[in-house]
Amino acid sequence: MYTLVEIKGKQYKAEKGSLLKVDKIEKNKGEELEFDSVLLVSDQDKIKIGKPYVKGVKVKAVVADHIKDKKIIIFKYKKRKNYRRKQGHRQQFTLIRVQEIAGGSPEKPAAKSVEEAVSAAAGAEKGKQLEADSATAKGKQPKVSSTTAKGGRPKTGSTTAKGKQPKVSSTSVKKKQPKVSSTATKGNRPKGE
Repeated sequence: MYTLVEIKGKQYKAEKGSLLKVDKIEKNKGEELEFDSVLLVSDQDKIKIGKPYVKGVKVKAVVADHIKDKKIIIFKYKKRKNYRRKQGHRQQFTLIRVQEIAGGSPEKPAAKSVEEAVSAAAGAEKGKQLEADSATAKGKQPKVSSTTAKGGRPKTGSTTAKGKQPKVSSTSVKKKQPKVSSTATKGNRPKGE
């Protein structure tokens, strides 16, 4: 039997007798702890999942020791600026030993059978089809996306029912083209041409 328990915002897999390395907890060595934020309980072939926590299940543990992680070096450096900063850090942890998982055993099976899942999906599809049929029986038009904008005009960039692009008149928009001055005239031509 194991549980997934949330301790200080992180999730851990807890089994009876296991040793967990968690963020530092302000308790003395040998003190008892109790965590009721259990996310999942598993007992061989049975699983119970909480929403978000499983009610009535608690994990009881004892503080085994306080330890520090290995040192890490924080080195800041900016080239050509004579800027160098060196700082060390050792993260503190608490080792806790799980004594027991108190609470009810799970009641639901691990997962639905394949046939039950398929029949549930088919039932959902059938329900959607019945809703569409009842809408047409009441005289309502089913929603269909169209390619025309308000007023019956085709949307710009869209195709008409025949698949042709709508004609756009080019006479309404005239662009003035800038005059290009030629720098290479008869008098400015380089010799040899």
